[in-house]
Amino acid sequence: MSEPVPTPDATRPSPEPPSPTDATPPPPTRTDPTTTTDPPAESFLLARWLFLRLVAVGFAASFLSLAGQIDGLIGPRGILPARDRLAAIAQAEGGPLASFLAGPSLLWLDAGPVGLGVIVWGGLAAAGLLLANLWPRASVLACWAFFLSFVAVAGDFSAFQSDGLLLEMALVGALVAPPGLRPGFGRDTPPSRLALLVVRWLLIRLMLGPGLSKLLSADGSWRTLTALHDYYENAPFPTWVGWWVSHLPGPVHSLACLFTLVVEVALAPLVLLGRRLRLVAFFPWVALQLGIALTGSYSFLNGSAIAIALFCVDDARFEGWVASLRCRAASSPRWRRIADRFGASPAATASAAEAPAAPSGGGARPGAVAGARRVWAGVAGGVLLYVSTLEMLGLFFAIDDLPAPLRAPVETAAPFRSANGYSLFAAMTHDRPQLELEEAGPDEVWRPYRWRWQPQALDARPSFMAPHLPRLDWNLWFAASIPGGPRRWQVPVAAARRLARREPAALALVAAPPTPEPGEWIRFQLVRYRFTTIEEWWETGRYWEREPLGEDWAPPMAITASKRPSESPGERR
Repeated sequence: MSEPVPTPDATRPSPEPPSPTDATPPPPTRTDPTTTTDPPAESFLLARWLFLRLVAVGFAASFLSLAGQIDGLIGPRGILPARDRLAAIAQAEGGPLASFLAGPSLLWLDAGPVGLGVIVWGGLAAAGLLLANLWPRASVLACWAFFLSFVAVAGDFSAFQSDGLLLEMALVGALVAPPGLRPGFGRDTPPSRLALLVVRWLLIRLMLGPGLSKLLSADGSWRTLTALHDYYENAPFPTWVGWWVSHLPGPVHSLACLFTLVVEVALAPLVLLGRRLRLVAFFPWVALQLGIALTGSYSFLNGSAIAIALFCVDDARFEGWVASLRCRAASSPRWRRIADRFGASPAATASAAEAPAAPSGGGARPGAVAGARRVWAGVAGGVLLYVSTLEMLGLFFAIDDLPAPLRAPVETAAPFRSANGYSLFAAMTHDRPQLELEEAGPDEVWRPYRWRWQPQALDARPSFMAPHLPRLDWNLWFAASIPGGPRRWQVPVAAARRLARREPAALALVAAPPTPEPGEWIRFQLVRYRFTTIEEWWETGRYWEREPLGEDWAPPMAITASKRPSESPGERR
């Protein structure tokens, strides 16, 4: 009888399970190479969120600035009444539709105090909704419509490139904004490639247009790097920082000219390149805008320029900056408070904003609605790109020779001021003549009006006023400093007539009239102002020196109909 064959379990103990260090790693699994080799797509959720908030701040500042001025500017008893402007448009265009397209404004419904109040306070409410991120697409379009209602009928009072830039930013904002009532960061609806192209093209135009205009301008001071040698005292509204900067040595100002041209011309193409090259353009551009804002007051222009440039920075870069901030916070209570205020990181903040189950309009939509939105965005973006490109080319080339079908979109869009060419600071002013309005009564003594923002008090330190934009004072600076033919007379002469009659709406735009009661004659005198030297300031406390030029900018005008020009008073003060 054969012996039984022992089983392995009966002859030796079971092997111990392998330790994790001895285990053979499993073979790698096959994956889709597109998910492992491609870099992650760039995201601009935080740039979009910040951009829209800054657009809201720009509109809020503009409407608040208008609240105290609009009645005196274009009200029924204002300097350039909107009713007169609309009546002229209606007479020239004929039909209601053609008239509205030539002057797109809600003031067609009512150009009186009620209508003016609606566009100011309605615009301010829309800016508040946009700031709170409530229905951002509708809110930014409402801001655009209310502000356009003023710009379209204000004539010379809205002839500022900053106004056109704000309107264009609103339309760009409507393209990039997430849909819905409370979209948060809109992670489900990031900005499309077309929307990003439109906003970056706006930044390029804002850089390259002024840069090339400076180099090609008839004013050769940019080419000789002397444009900033006398800029700070001749700017419309200098600041006390500009007063001190003006006393720096000449080579410093020449280097500032060179820096400006390099940023605007050489760095502009980098906006369309990779993320690192975009940052090479971003930081100098922001530095340039901060320098301009510190030395002169230009409403919200510099804030707008920085807001547009935010799309040079993606979420990953923002997240890295916040992570660095939190590293500092680990060793500093002060930095910890700042980091806690701004949150963990843009990505984490965006995720948290999307996590709650509260109602949000950024979720899935029926395919037909989403498709319609894509079509609308594509058409609007394409029109903006086309019109704005021709507007920029129009700065340097004559586009009137183009065939009519190619010009038609540009001509139709022109009254809307929402796709523009920019040529900021192309022609510099190298002197500061200023208009002073004087009035004489029966005693034949000329007494001046006091402006709110022009440098009349010699010992008054130049101040910051941005983002406020005093539109009458700026027009007076234009009229005295820049040749403009008959057009430059319109605002000053119309203002003088309203002020001479002591119209309350017009008087609200100046600091004080010479006397409580109207006089008999009124005139404009030209006076030159310049910064004092540091030695003069130290001895006298004055920031300005005043030099009467001894000439009338406009002949004396009789306030009362019974007066004749030959009866105007002499030169007594």
